[in-house]
Amino acid sequence: MAWGMNPRVEAYLAVAQMNTEGDLRAARVSARHRGVAEVVDPENSQTTTINLARPHRATHEDAWPPVVGDWVAIEREEIVAILPRATYLERGSVQAASTMQPMAANVDLILLVDGLYPTPSQGWAERIAALGAESGIPVWAVLTKEDLVTPDEAARAAARIAPLVDRLFTVVATDHATLTDLMGSLSPDQTIALIGHSGVGKSTLTNALTGTQLATGEVRSADGKGRHTTTTRQLVAGEHALILDTPGLRQLASTATLDSLDEVFPRLAELAASCRFADCSHSGEPGCAVAQALDEGLIDTDELTRYRRMRAESQRHAHRSNARLKRANERKQSKENTRGRRGAMALKGRTN
Repeated sequence: MAWGMNPRVEAYLAVAQMNTEGDLRAARVSARHRGVAEVVDPENSQTTTINLARPHRATHEDAWPPVVGDWVAIEREEIVAILPRATYLERGSVQAASTMQPMAANVDLILLVDGLYPTPSQGWAERIAALGAESGIPVWAVLTKEDLVTPDEAARAAARIAPLVDRLFTVVATDHATLTDLMGSLSPDQTIALIGHSGVGKSTLTNALTGTQLATGEVRSADGKGRHTTTTRQLVAGEHALILDTPGLRQLASTATLDSLDEVFPRLAELAASCRFADCSHSGEPGCAVAQALDEGLIDTDELTRYRRMRAESQRHAHRSNARLKRANERKQSKENTRGRRGAMALKGRTN
């Protein structure tokens, strides 16, 4: 169905219809700009720009404001409801704040895009894999710029990334012959988020998969990277796929739970289960099976360092989020108490 429309969305639209007297239609958020959202009608692919600053019946919902990929129920140009999300993709702020930064909703597949030249980052792949595990979204890797490395170099790089993802492809984004396997594995009904650093070829890959003409930059000879061209998240529909092209990310803070990190680092998780203490941080405690394996050369120092860093980031984020939630609840309780006292005083005045 067009733009990812499916029976699930139709069912939730029917539920929203029962709660209003108007005639609702479903639309999908295809782009977000400052204060406005572009929504597309799946029946005719017509786009409407909606001002999010003015009141909507859905403004009070916890899911507000809508993000790219959201399905919304619309009457005229008013958002009546944000339909329940199948998946929700968000990342932690790299700043000290504990707020989460929404990326997209209703994503079916993450394509981790990285360049084979100069070399794909294993640490970056681990973070994307953790993001997918935390969001319940499968992750495939697409390693671009295959033409800039030797077959042996490509094979070695792929061998490092493959254990972290569900599937892996090596391609030249401008050569359709190298994209055959990838295109044949995708469904036009899937919503696919492309995530990667700037200049790794996400927009070029989007053009190849959808037949569109998104702006792309020339590749620099020094490092094989293109110029940053995508400045906003946008859904792009094409024959082979429905692609969410995203701006390049400089950093990606880890917000994964320890269970999600264990999925990304299964060897360390297995070792950690044998540690003397259940809450072992693998930083020098007695009876640490991870430290013993490191001393014996059974695990890689760099891998353990990356794991410790991501674990520490996740714990700090959880601590800040819990503190922020506690403060929000305290403010809400204070307001409710104030209203209660005012109501009691008013009632007392009327009864005297």
